[in-house]
This record gives sequence, structure tokens and C-alpha cells, in this order.
Amino acid sequence: MLHYSWNTNREDRKRGDCPIRGKIAAYDFFPVSTERKGIFLLNLMIVDDEQSILDLFDMTQEIYNYRVVATAKDGEEAVLKYPRIIPRPDIVLMDQYMPKMSGIECMRKILQINPKANIVFLSVDDSVKEEALKLGAIDFVKKPFHMKELIHQLSLIVEAMR
Repeated sequence: MLHYSWNTNREDRKRGDCPIRGKIAAYDFFPVSTERKGIFLLNLMIVDDEQSILDLFDMTQEIYNYRVVATAKDGEEAVLKYPRIIPRPDIVLMDQYMPKMSGIECMRKILQINPKANIVFLSVDDSVKEEALKLGAIDFVKKPFHMKELIHQLSLIVEAMR
């Protein structure tokens, strides 16, 4: 099962957990690629109302060689921001349950703006998987997830699109 963890214990980091409290962010566990430094493999937009998820992606950008080009805490904010994002995100990571507008509704509106938008759902609720994929999501990842595996999966998606 993919997972993320907020433990700050060094033994937990050795097992692969990626803590963010205390600004540790597993810098001493996951090596940073020096050969690709400054070259971002992915541009991401993160749409999630959980601050811990936004913090996780913000704190691990350099470790996993991606860039968060925009964030939104609800679907309405995402729909307003999406058309103005430069550079355009390679992938939009979308939570389902958020205030003001659900992830499914937000995805519909973003796909109206840009039918080629690549949206990956991150949700604890498996019941929306089928609908999300049917309506245009390119993948579905169940929360909780392991960051290293998620970024690898997203990299494969982007490579396949190029």
C-alpha cells in the first residue's frame, strides 16, 4: 500500500517514511539527484484542502525534481487559477472532498477550459475512482500514499505523454 507518514523519528525515516513536521522532510534519507539539478521533470498543480498535503509537496520539490506551479485549497479556487498558470502544469493532482466544489466538478470545469489537462485524483474514497476515470482523470491514487512512489508514477505518465 502506498503511504505517507509524519513521524520525525530517525528510525521511521530509515524505513522510508517522509516526515514533514519540524521541517525534516527526509533530506537525510532520500538522495537528491545532482545530475538533474535545476531541471524540473514535472510541473504540478496541487488541489487539496489538507494543509499537510500542500506542505508535503512544497517541502519535497527539490528532493524529487518537480515544481509546484500552483496550489488551491478548493475547487473554485482551482478553476479560477488554472487558466492563468504559467507554465501550464503537466499534471493536476486533485482531491475529491473539498469545500465549495468537489474534485469531480472541478475536473469537469478544468477539462472545459483545457480538454488536454492531465488530472490525477488523490483521494481516500475509492467510490469516486470509476467516475473520475470515466470523466477524464488519467489516474487515481488512493490516500494515504508514499511520496517517492507517487512521483515515480507521475514521471512515467509525463514520459508517456511526450
